[in-house]
Amino acid sequence: MIISKKYKLVDIIGNGEFGQIFKAQNIRTGQYVAVKQEPMDNNGFKLLKNETKIYQYLNNVVGFPRVFWFGIFENNYYMVLSLLGKSLRKKRELGRFSLEDVCAIGIQMISRLECLHKRGLIHRDVKPDNFLFGMEDMDDISDSLIHLIDFGLCRKYIEEEDGYTHIPYRVKESILGTPNFISINVHNLCEPSRRDDMESVVYILYYLWGVYTPPVCSEHRISDYKLQLMDVDNKITPLQFREYFAYCRSLEYDKEPNYQYLMSLLCVHSVM
Repeated sequence: MIISKKYKLVDIIGNGEFGQIFKAQNIRTGQYVAVKQEPMDNNGFKLLKNETKIYQYLNNVVGFPRVFWFGIFENNYYMVLSLLGKSLRKKRELGRFSLEDVCAIGIQMISRLECLHKRGLIHRDVKPDNFLFGMEDMDDISDSLIHLIDFGLCRKYIEEEDGYTHIPYRVKESILGTPNFISINVHNLCEPSRRDDMESVVYILYYLWGVYTPPVCSEHRISDYKLQLMDVDNKITPLQFREYFAYCRSLEYDKEPNYQYLMSLLCVHSVM
């Protein structure tokens, strides 16, 4: 199938909650791209259209894919964007990372989220699946550029009509995001903010480095597991992870994280 008269779908490379992701080729240039599909009849949601606007807003920013086209074809929305490599999850499934590599990846993740936050947006679904390497499969992790993707749940945290004020704190009816990687506050049904994006990073770091297996059970049990994992006295968890977690937990709802401080924690490679 060819969409927009130039993108030929080659293979399915992923399935999301609301659609599919394809590898495709530009038949005019030979360039390979990624194509996200979403049915137009999606219970009134227009996630892909909103996500496209965010990608366009972030266009040409390092560490974010570029959008080439968005439109409608045969009752589906399609978005064409840069084709990237394996996700952190796929890489982790091939084996554990060294602590040094995990810290190098963490610094890049913080940098991507800082860039997003500086533009008035929060991601709200920070997880290993949403950080991808480039197509170049580098042997040295430090030479690999990490990209942040999937802005279906992304939203503004600044209300411009109210004079650039932070969105108000409120209690939600259900959690938002992926249970294994959301913050403790989001487990407790708090409205997500910048601090919650940043806390999610530390669970990814532990997942890449250690054996992160939260119990398959209630949200409260997963939340308790995270608290035990990052407890200040838990010597199994690397010190920088525990300090990172403690800092995120200390942040007030509308407080801007100190991104440079969090990066500095990950420049320390002592395990204890």
